[in-house]
Amino acid sequence: MMKGLISKILTINLFIILILVSSSCNINNQANSSSEIRMGYLLNITHAVPMVLLEESSFKDRIKPYHFSAGGYLLNNLLTKNLDIAFIGPGAYLTAIDKGFKLGLLGAYAYGANVFVLSQDVLNQSKDQIKDLKIAIPQFGNTQDLLAKLYLKDLAQDFYAISPAELEFAFHNKSIDATLVTEPWGSMLLNKGYVDGAKIFPNKLKKINQYPTTLLVVREDYYEANKELVDEFTKESINVLRKFSVSKNHKNLAPLIQKHFKDKVKKDIPLESIEANLKTIVFDENNNLDFFLKQLEQAAYKAHYLK
Repeated sequence: MMKGLISKILTINLFIILILVSSSCNINNQANSSSEIRMGYLLNITHAVPMVLLEESSFKDRIKPYHFSAGGYLLNNLLTKNLDIAFIGPGAYLTAIDKGFKLGLLGAYAYGANVFVLSQDVLNQSKDQIKDLKIAIPQFGNTQDLLAKLYLKDLAQDFYAISPAELEFAFHNKSIDATLVTEPWGSMLLNKGYVDGAKIFPNKLKKINQYPTTLLVVREDYYEANKELVDEFTKESINVLRKFSVSKNHKNLAPLIQKHFKDKVKKDIPLESIEANLKTIVFDENNNLDFFLKQLEQAAYKAHYLK
């Protein structure tokens, strides 16, 4: 990890509790043939596909789900065989491949939905004067971290790893000046009066939001033992993905996502906010994935996450 980076963990929050509960369950971690698939995913809008998959898919009774607050925690559970299949960011995927773990890439499921949020204090400066910002990302080595180091490094004094649920507290205490975060967390902060960085740095955000934010991967040993089950899962998840790719379906899908968030983290997110968030995401199976993964891989090498 890049020298000088210091993780700013402010408080133990609800997500961490959920992670501990998930990872401490008695799970059979063998790759034997199974009729049930253990799926990991993150609680953000770019993971809308697995949320809807769990809410209304005919396949849902064959899924044992585990949700996480950041890709690193999810990845650790996948690599220790506590999960079979997972929706993860490309940062986590590249880290695993670099370490020699055998993961099959089943496709990309979402692009974009990154929000650059600034404190009101930043507006006291002109655009040309904005620099030396304390920028929060969800976790070191994750997708937002790599994208921030590709496109926001010239604005940064340093980067800090802070859970999305703690960002408002960090802004309030002036521990950070900005954050690059996914939806719905970005919109929630903007609704509290913080500043939309896309209005100040539109070109940076346009480039950032070209990148994939959600991939579907599977442990290769699990796939070899459960090829038919994984193929069925992938087929059903693509069916859900294609529903999201049609914008007129967003109004019907948003209530399912709202329910999922409320059930998992007891947060009420307005339907109109979820519908707006969905419009910021490109739900696409193939959107120049190889090119963007190569760009992120280069950023990870520069940050010394990959060797």
